Amino acid sequence: MPSGWKFPSGFNTRKINKPSWSFPVQKADNPFDKKSAGPMIVQGRTAGSLNEYNVAIALGMLKLTFEYQVPIMGGRNFRGGSVIDFMVHTVPIPTPVWVQGDYWHGSAAKREADQYTMRHVREAFRYQVADSVEVWGHETMTPADALAALKRVLKI
Repeated sequence: MPSGWKFPSGFNTRKINKPSWSFPVQKADNPFDKKSAGPMIVQGRTAGSLNEYNVAIALGMLKLTFEYQVPIMGGRNFRGGSVIDFMVHTVPIPTPVWVQGDYWHGSAAKREADQYTMRHVREAFRYQVADSVEVWGHETMTPADALAALKRVLKI
């Protein structure tokens, strides 16, 4: 650094660069209507599905912080990589939550592949996360349904 240079006031050099949680505030009246107000936004990203958006709202209702769309093992860029839908900051260690659509994840072959991926998440995080849990599309059709499903799988 050049001499005389200093960090801007209020800048904390010791702060861990951890994504901050923001409650999803933007929602289209009808998310599938092209004339609606806009997309469903979760932490600055467009939600992948109405089910994921409902889970984000339910996590907000539970006052749980989370990270949305967390890449592991290279994410979608590398073979064998994946993206966790939600990394929920539970105590004592975070819990990966997968939102599984009934159509795309319902076949026996896809279920086997999903189970394989979920088993290896703990290894990817060097056992610093809890076992993965999943909620299904039919369990998350509304924020209230998603709330009940999250309470069941997160045991709260």
